[in-house]
Amino acid sequence: MNQMTRRNVLLLIAAIGAGLICVVVVFFRKIVTMGRRFVSGWMGVSSETVVEAGPLSDYGEPGVYTNLKESHGIWVIHHPSGILFALSTICTHLGCTPDWKGGLNKFVCPCHGSEYDATGINIGGPSPRPLERLKVFGFDNRLYIDKGTVFREEKGEWRHPDAMLDLGRE
Repeated sequence: MNQMTRRNVLLLIAAIGAGLICVVVVFFRKIVTMGRRFVSGWMGVSSETVVEAGPLSDYGEPGVYTNLKESHGIWVIHHPSGILFALSTICTHLGCTPDWKGGLNKFVCPCHGSEYDATGINIGGPSPRPLERLKVFGFDNRLYIDKGTVFREEKGEWRHPDAMLDLGRE
């Protein structure tokens, strides 16, 4: 019979230890992934499409906020009625990016001249429909925008509760 030498015993212990470490790492990764999915499902959003837009207090005054245009393709609008919503910066004509012209109180697309009012309604040019609204929600006094959930005005979706935040109730 083969006798186990000290060296063989140490190799066996090392192999078992390495195997256990691999099992723990794989198990831990699965637990973390499940936890993320649970939290994302609980909040009703996909973590890949959600943008944390900062404290709700940053959007306290009525107006068009352009701070997320370059980084995330989003405009945040605080309407004088107290409603806060987010618009996609993609022109509905050919996908260019309009600019906010504060002095004119409208968005103007440099590609073909489409124009939208401050709420996103198309008011001029070849754009076939209004800009798209994105899902907005407040959590822990912070504003979050889910770019994966789009609301279209022509389908009556702008009235959906997730398409706006009533700051009077927050």
